[in-house]
Amino acid sequence: MTEVAQEPYVPGRLASAIRSWGDDVSRYKGRERYGEVLLEYLDRKHEEQIANGLDMEREEEVRTYPF
Repeated sequence: MTEVAQEPYVPGRLASAIRSWGDDVSRYKGRERYGEVLLEYLDRKHEEQIANGLDMEREEEVRTYPF
């Protein structure tokens, strides 16, 4: 996770995806075990990227597969 979270735009997008999980998906994926700490980490990494100049307006044009 720490390696993936270094990719531009990934922490914010991943946190958003996790937050969008319904109750059934959250239970299946075990969010109750790691969700709080993982979301805190991803939010912090996203904020760091923005503070370091990440341009959210350019996300669609610069992101690449698979992230």
